[in-house]
Amino acid sequence: MSRRGVPNAKQTGLRYVTWLAACRPSKQNSRAILRRWRPNHFPAKPMADKETVLVLTSNLFFMPRIEAAAESGGLETVSASTAEALMKATEAHDVPLVLVDLEMDEAVWTEALESLAATKDPNTRVVAYGPHGEPGILRKARDLGSDAVLIKRDFSEGLQELLASRGASATS
Repeated sequence: MSRRGVPNAKQTGLRYVTWLAACRPSKQNSRAILRRWRPNHFPAKPMADKETVLVLTSNLFFMPRIEAAAESGGLETVSASTAEALMKATEAHDVPLVLVDLEMDEAVWTEALESLAATKDPNTRVVAYGPHGEPGILRKARDLGSDAVLIKRDFSEGLQELLASRGASATS
């Protein structure tokens, strides 16, 4: 407990703890209300002048790394876990780059790559990344229209440069 009797982040297990401004501790209400804050919990409407990188993934542990690299490159990040959600996001945003995680369910990323190949803007690059131990999956992603296919290690190491160049630095 902190000096005020409010649990701190270590004790609550929350990554971010914020006070709700409307509720201050008083004699009647001795406990402050805490809530969890996640940076992209309420997605803002896209700004017309800001480009967006779309990420098809279900790996929530890797997303903060992608978001940090995108932010430093001047990009917003939108993640999707289904092909349908990805296609809706492509229509709603200015998208120079789409990242596709090949460790997802194969049916999901296959549908997404097929849809992107049919409808994407010619200036949009699609970069798929996946495990090095499965060359068949990497080849299939390339055949389905990915501009570049990277093993996850190379993707992870070159993430900053990849996002800064809007996918132009990716070669496979």
